[in-house]
Amino acid sequence: MSDAFATPLEEPSWAFDPRAWLDAVRQRWPAAQVQLGGYPNEPTAAVALLPGDWGRLEVVLDEDRRSVAFEPLIPEAIAEFVAWWAGQLPAYDPPVHLFVGGDAEQSLPLTRDLSVTDVLRFLSV
Repeated sequence: MSDAFATPLEEPSWAFDPRAWLDAVRQRWPAAQVQLGGYPNEPTAAVALLPGDWGRLEVVLDEDRRSVAFEPLIPEAIAEFVAWWAGQLPAYDPPVHLFVGGDAEQSLPLTRDLSVTDVLRFLSV
């Protein structure tokens, strides 16, 4: 798994429809390159490549349709996506958390009012 990912702590009752998820990503980032499904032999529902001043961020919607992973680790890009995505979550119970660097003890719970600054502050720790 990626060094940065967001996932629910327990299995929620909701899951994203991959097509609807890609449509929402394209609406937010019109220049995004998107792909339904993923790479051979990888558990991927959808992939989006987001362009920005910070470079190009790959966001992968896992086959569970509840988790996303990021490559490479670009704090500004991840913060922008996570702040947006937190507002797209259908529910917050069970909580969804952002994890970075494999440290399961440190995570950022996602909330509807999460800001880019909140995420950047967490990523800079």
